[in-house]
Amino acid sequence: LTDPDEDVRANIIKAGLRLIELHGEGAMDLLSTMLQTQLNKPDSGTWQADLLREGCVIFLASLAKFLPKGDPKVKDVVNRLIFALGTPSESVQRSASQALSPLMNMLDDAEEVKRMVKEMIEMMLEGQTYGDRRGAAFGLAGMVKGIGISALKAHDIMPTLQAAANDKKNAWRRQGALFGFECLSDRLGRLFEPYVIQILPILLNSCGDQDESVREAGESSARAVMSQLSGQGVKLVMPALLQGVEDRAWRTKAAALDLLGAMAYCAPRQLGTCLPTIVPVMASAVSDTHQKVREGAQVALGHVGSVIKNPEILAIAPILIESLSDPDKTARALEVVIETTFVNAVDAPSLALMVPMVQRGLKHRSTDLKKKAATIVGNMCNLVADPKDVAPYLPEILPIVKNSILDPSPDMRSTASKALGSLVKSMDDKDYEELERYLLATMKSDQSVVERGGAALGLSEVLGSCPTDRLEGILEEVLVQCKAKAAHVREGYFMLLSALPNTMGESLESFIPRILPAILSGLADESDSVRQVALKAGHNVVDHFADTAMPLVLPAIERGLFDEAWRIRSSSVQLLGDVLSKITGRNWKIYSSGTVEDSDEGTGDKNSEAKIAEVLGEERCNVLLAAVYMLRSDVNQSVCSASFQVWKSVVQSQLRTLKNILRTLMDTLIRCLSSKSEERKFVAGRSMGEMVGKLGDRVLHDVIPILQRSLEAEDELERAGVCLGLSEVIANCQKQQILQHMDELILTVRQALCDRDRDVRVASGRAFDALFKAIGQRAIEDIVPALLTDLEDEASNSLEGLRQLLSVRGKIVLPFLIPQLAAPPMSASNAKALGALAGVAGDALSSKIPTILSALCDGMVDGDDPESIALSAEKVVLAVTQDGVRMMLLELLRRLEDVTTAQTRASAARLLRAFCAGTQHEYEDHKAEIVRSLVHLFGDEEEAVQVQAHAALLAFTAAMERADKEEDDKAPAVSCSEYVGLVFEEVKSLAAVAPPTGVPGFNRTKGLAPLLPFFLQALMHGSTPELREQAAAGLGILVQATGEAALKPMVVQMSGPLIRIIGDRFPWQVKSAILKTLSLLLVKGGIMMKPFLPQLQTTFVKSLSEPNKVVRGRAIRALSFLVRMSPRVDPLLNDLLAGAKSNEGGVQLSFIEALEVVLGRASASASPPVIANVVSLLLELMRSDDEDVRSATAAAM
Repeated sequence: LTDPDEDVRANIIKAGLRLIELHGEGAMDLLSTMLQTQLNKPDSGTWQADLLREGCVIFLASLAKFLPKGDPKVKDVVNRLIFALGTPSESVQRSASQALSPLMNMLDDAEEVKRMVKEMIEMMLEGQTYGDRRGAAFGLAGMVKGIGISALKAHDIMPTLQAAANDKKNAWRRQGALFGFECLSDRLGRLFEPYVIQILPILLNSCGDQDESVREAGESSARAVMSQLSGQGVKLVMPALLQGVEDRAWRTKAAALDLLGAMAYCAPRQLGTCLPTIVPVMASAVSDTHQKVREGAQVALGHVGSVIKNPEILAIAPILIESLSDPDKTARALEVVIETTFVNAVDAPSLALMVPMVQRGLKHRSTDLKKKAATIVGNMCNLVADPKDVAPYLPEILPIVKNSILDPSPDMRSTASKALGSLVKSMDDKDYEELERYLLATMKSDQSVVERGGAALGLSEVLGSCPTDRLEGILEEVLVQCKAKAAHVREGYFMLLSALPNTMGESLESFIPRILPAILSGLADESDSVRQVALKAGHNVVDHFADTAMPLVLPAIERGLFDEAWRIRSSSVQLLGDVLSKITGRNWKIYSSGTVEDSDEGTGDKNSEAKIAEVLGEERCNVLLAAVYMLRSDVNQSVCSASFQVWKSVVQSQLRTLKNILRTLMDTLIRCLSSKSEERKFVAGRSMGEMVGKLGDRVLHDVIPILQRSLEAEDELERAGVCLGLSEVIANCQKQQILQHMDELILTVRQALCDRDRDVRVASGRAFDALFKAIGQRAIEDIVPALLTDLEDEASNSLEGLRQLLSVRGKIVLPFLIPQLAAPPMSASNAKALGALAGVAGDALSSKIPTILSALCDGMVDGDDPESIALSAEKVVLAVTQDGVRMMLLELLRRLEDVTTAQTRASAARLLRAFCAGTQHEYEDHKAEIVRSLVHLFGDEEEAVQVQAHAALLAFTAAMERADKEEDDKAPAVSCSEYVGLVFEEVKSLAAVAPPTGVPGFNRTKGLAPLLPFFLQALMHGSTPELREQAAAGLGILVQATGEAALKPMVVQMSGPLIRIIGDRFPWQVKSAILKTLSLLLVKGGIMMKPFLPQLQTTFVKSLSEPNKVVRGRAIRALSFLVRMSPRVDPLLNDLLAGAKSNEGGVQLSFIEALEVVLGRASASASPPVIANVVSLLLELMRSDDEDVRSATAAAM
């Protein structure tokens, strides 16, 4: 038990306790006597004696557990332990205290227990020596532990100790009470925690006590109390201590700091909770105005440093503490931490000393200090055993680090971003989500590119420190924002994509198929800054994944090579250059500007292509090289330049490489020539032409067979692409080379011209045009006759081939065709060919129109299939260009005048109908003659001529009205009114020679329909009264020259405008003509006029008041026709009576004459009262002084 080695002593005690446990009950007397004998020996005061006494006390207490409750020996053992408490050795006293606890419940005398407790309290407060008081405190704590926490209340312990602690006169009592608090807290642990808040003011006061022994006891008590606090206890104590530090009294401040320093002895978990709060307070108090407070703060910080477990931090703790008290020492402290190599995990006290220093460094003006501080922050989470230990410091550190990632210095932003990525390991989900939202929002900032870049870099580091599901959660938003309307937003998010490869590494690999297309899309952005960032992102992806994720990287780049946007193509070529550079192991830089001299030899070595083929496979290698070769001919210079550089960097011998990839290159070119993109077609065509032009016979004998085979493809777009490629080949070959391959070229072009697909034929036309340019007339002579020969075979598509030839070389091909197609007699097949070819002949048709039209018109008369020929002729008429319109119309008008053959006139009229209905050309100079000729044919004796003339004139008027509406859709059609005079004269002439039944053309069903627009438009909208009068008179002639059956369907259409116009203020000539025509309509229109009778009656009665006698006379005549159809005459008679009464002179006379007419036609229908009124008026008028009135009245009577 007195061995100088502590481990030996500990094991000896364990051995003794085990011995007692196994054999103590049987050897009670022996052991008890031996131990008591040893304890009864006088104390020599040496450390060996203390150790011996401590061991004996432990053994004796262990032996007492075998005694029955109430056994007197238990009391003896307890008394022995109480006696041992007087030993001035803390280890002996502590052991005795621990031994007392289990024996207290074995005493059955409550009074004895009460006495013992009371004696312990008295000894603790009144003992004459330090050892007595200290030992009593241990004893009291052991007794309370054994009895239970209720003993504190039962024996009134806490009030007694509190009173003693506040005894200002007796320092021993204050010291003893503090010993009691210390030992009770140590023995009871968290059971004592409810009393801590009660004794906290005592502890605060004791730290500032004037007596040094009391202060020491207070500090020890505080350490013991703090070491036992739970997390909840820390929360209870902390506010009071912090408030004490803020107190005005320096003693209170100093005391609070002492207790805060004591909190360094809390349990590790509680230590991590409280240190983030208390260390900054201590550090702040170091600069207090009062020396004692400053010293207290230094001491408190020293307490924190004293509990550091990390040996590296422990070694530099004085420097850290010094930096907290002196800001000027921050730089040195940061430097020391940076230079320290950490082997052990950083504990909570270490963090507590480092964080304030780091905060100060991050806020410093010096970028160097800020970088060092950020570096330390980044390492902290990696140095602690659990990253969550850093969590309490996040509220202070995170805002500063977030601000640092926006620093103007790129290095600072980078370092701060790494720190942010490290800190994220310490965050919970809520903090992480808040940080993520902040960074995403900052990436959209329109303030500066620095802020967006810093936020993007920070978020990339954060994502790099997290599982990949964090990126998965925001990737869709990132890709959407890469297409945002605002350029600065797109730029910010592309910055993130640019940074991710560096921070996430291999974790990003699975996202490449989604990220790379977005990056390539950004290469075509309208904003230069966005394009630059996107290109950088592309380079970073290639740099990191070209080796490990080639199958993921290459497809997107390959698609980018053929993108519509030239910027994407240019950047894709550059990225492809990066990939190939990595494969070949040769470093080269691809630029999108500048020019590169083209030559047959490149700068690549013989192994470059082999390495690429080995890594990518020969097929993929050929595809990529073919694409690069084609893009050398791109329409954009930057694409050309980049492609040239890649090609020459990889290829050593251009000829050898082209021969190796020729099949793949041709497939690529044909596929691009088959696309819907005109630009891509142009590039592919130019590339093919360049290849043939430079290499000529060395590739031509392989190229033409490939094109011929490809022309058999099922895909029409591919066949069209072949034709475009063929045209480029022909255009870039020398004449001698074409002649050498003449037979294959002619056959291929002829086959393509007769292809079933229109787009293929159009493309073949370009090939024919190139061939014609190369060999001239021979191209026509070798191709056109064969097509003409196959015209009868509709399946051959020869006609469509001829159409294509005319569309590209009409002026040269048409003269070759016309003599054969227009030769009499005209056949339906030739006519069909002419009709089809005319649509594409263009201006070439104009000079040949008389010949063609003459042949077709003759064919419409005596051909083998007049109807088919007529349909073809209509197509020709509509195909004539503006230059040929005059010549064509003169020919048709000439045939309208043909008096020999009615079929000639009918066919000409039919073609005029087709022309008027469908043409978009101007023919103003011929309209009057067309109208005159067609109206004249209404009097033709042949029905077929009448039918065609009717249809043609109807088409003419419809076209005129349509043109008016196109010019102003809200205004009425008026153009036909310009020809009313001409039509009037022609109609008048026809009516003059017409048979009694009327003009033949008028008597057809709706025979007047083509003529009415001329008259009605002039009537309604004529620019002069004369035109309106002529229109009204013309309508009257139509009524007279048309049979009743043909007229009746048109009555309503004619009557309405007449009635409407007569009511307006127009000269009497217009009204007279209208009244005459209305009278004619009443006579011939019959029942069809009945709906208009009320309006007509009003119109006619009103006309009786006109000043002009002719108008009044025609109104009276019109009333004579109207009254025969009117079922009721009373209203009319009343109107006439009123007019006769109210007017004088000629007007009155007209009303009386009208009365005579009406009475003479329908007096029997009048009612007696009305007749009486008439008689009365007439009797009165007979006394008139005017003889004419009296005469008219007598006639009426």
